[in-house]
Amino acid sequence: MSDQVPQTPTPVETPPTTLPVSPTPTPEPAAPPAPEAPKSLLSDPPVVAPFDAEKLTLPDGFDKSAEPFVEFMNLAKETGLSGEVAQKLVDFHLKHTQNASQALTESWEAQQEKWVGEVKVDKEIGNIESLRQTIAKVADNTDLTDPEFRNALAFTGAGNHPAILRTLFRWAKALGEGSSIAGSPPARNANSAAVNEAPSLATALYGPTGPHSGGPKLS
Repeated sequence: MSDQVPQTPTPVETPPTTLPVSPTPTPEPAAPPAPEAPKSLLSDPPVVAPFDAEKLTLPDGFDKSAEPFVEFMNLAKETGLSGEVAQKLVDFHLKHTQNASQALTESWEAQQEKWVGEVKVDKEIGNIESLRQTIAKVADNTDLTDPEFRNALAFTGAGNHPAILRTLFRWAKALGEGSSIAGSPPARNANSAAVNEAPSLATALYGPTGPHSGGPKLS
C-alpha cells in the first residue's frame, strides 16, 4: 500500500461572464414643427368696413361736391377700397396739400416783406406816411379810382411792390400839382381849348378821348 496522500486537484477559476454592452443610441433629430394652417382655414376672415364717404374724417369746410373728391369716391367704390384705407389716403393727400399751401404762403409773405423793405429805402418815395397821404388823394377819389382798387392791391400784394407805389406816387403828385403827366396832352375842354384845371387820371393816361375799350372805368 502506498504511503502517498492523494492531492486534491486545484479548481480551475472560470473567468466571469461579461455581458455585452449595447452602444448608446444617437438621439434622432427633432422633427420640424408642423406649419401653421392659414388663419382663413381656422377662423373667419376679419370683417373689413366698406368704404363710406360719410364716415371719412375731413377738415371743416371741406367741399365734398368738388370734382376731385367725387372722382375719388367713385374710384374707391369701383376698386372695393376699405374705409380704413380710404381714410389713410385722404389724410396723406391733405397733409401734403397743406404743406404745399403753407410753403406757398410763407414764400408770398417773404416776398411782401422784401418789397416793403425796398420801398422804405427808396429815395424817390421817401417817407411812407407821406406816400400814403399822396396816393390817397387819387385812391380815395371815386371819380378817378374804382372802389375795389385798394382791395385789389391788398389781395394781390401789388400794393407793396415798389414799381406800383412809385407809379401811383408820380400820378398822384402830377394830378395834385395840376400838371399833366409827361407824354400826355394837356387837358382840353369840349372845344379842344387848353384848360388850367388838373386832368383826370383817365385823361392823363389815355388823352381826351378816354380809356380804350375793355379797359377799367377810371372816370
